[in-house]
Amino acid sequence: MSLKHNTVYQISDIASLAQASVQQAYADIDPIINISHQMRQAGFAADTLTIERQQTQKRILMIFDDQDPDTVLVELGYSNEDPRMTFTAFALKDLSETLLFNWMVYALAAGNTELCPAQQPANDARTNATSQDQNDELGENLGESTGESLGDLGESLGEEPSDKR
Repeated sequence: MSLKHNTVYQISDIASLAQASVQQAYADIDPIINISHQMRQAGFAADTLTIERQQTQKRILMIFDDQDPDTVLVELGYSNEDPRMTFTAFALKDLSETLLFNWMVYALAAGNTELCPAQQPANDARTNATSQDQNDELGENLGESTGESLGDLGESLGEEPSDKR
């Protein structure tokens, strides 16, 4: 498999579509997407994709591990800090333009500390356990803006373990 067919590039293409939509709807957010192979170069079979808002230094960090190709590990943090290692596992098949758009709008906004109102960790030892009550409360906060049921999205995310632009 050539590097350009790597999963991180496929998700980057989807994130780029979401990024364009965010830039049209919310000019003040202006997310920056970056792909890194530093983990691979350090001997780990994984690549990262980050989506960052420079004004707030908020960052969505995604890790694509070759050992678990159907899952992406995601953490919200800050670009000026090391990862807290509180990743949530999502099924790769569930990463859509709509979900990435919602993450960019919600998670990169100044006051939000959660990744996504529909955050539902998979049954994976590496995930950060988030209670269903927290997910329900967060889902109510974003409600109508997603165009799809957050409850359904959260349930579907929980079913499976899951270059600058």
